[in-house]
Amino acid sequence: MIDSSSSRVLAIRPFCRGFGFVLLEGPRFLLDWGVREAARTGKNCICRSKIDILIQHYQPDCLLVEDTTATGCRRCPRVRHLLRSTISSARRKQLRVATLSLAQVKAAFASEQAITRHDRARVIARYLPELLGRMPPKRKPWMSDDSRLSIFDAAALALTFYTHEQRRRVRSPRAQ
Repeated sequence: MIDSSSSRVLAIRPFCRGFGFVLLEGPRFLLDWGVREAARTGKNCICRSKIDILIQHYQPDCLLVEDTTATGCRRCPRVRHLLRSTISSARRKQLRVATLSLAQVKAAFASEQAITRHDRARVIARYLPELLGRMPPKRKPWMSDDSRLSIFDAAALALTFYTHEQRRRVRSPRAQ
């Protein structure tokens, strides 16, 4: 069993032009983060290749992705396919995969009154100050989403994962 408080997790959050990622070792130790973009044609193939490179380079204990089978998930078919193929590839490599729904992420940040993606990004920037410089400006109605927001979405997945794992360990302590 992996100790979730010190496990290395790679969280991936696709968006229309690529994906954002964070790599954490425990809930407070951010190792790497960024955005990887893909060309117009073959986005999924390019994204999968870049995700595989991250997995091979960092050797995470767990890969975190959004649960596209959850009720209310509005991800497009291309992203759903990308995440399914990424999960399959990771499992073939014997890598633990965890999926979290958007509802679980929202619930994890509810105590901070972080309702919007930007609200969650502000909370995450306080919690992981290394990301403060990557904080995008608040989106106006006429603006498209800033690709940097996908980094914060990936961080929200990772922090939700650590929260859920901690709660699970508290509810079912190991037999000594």
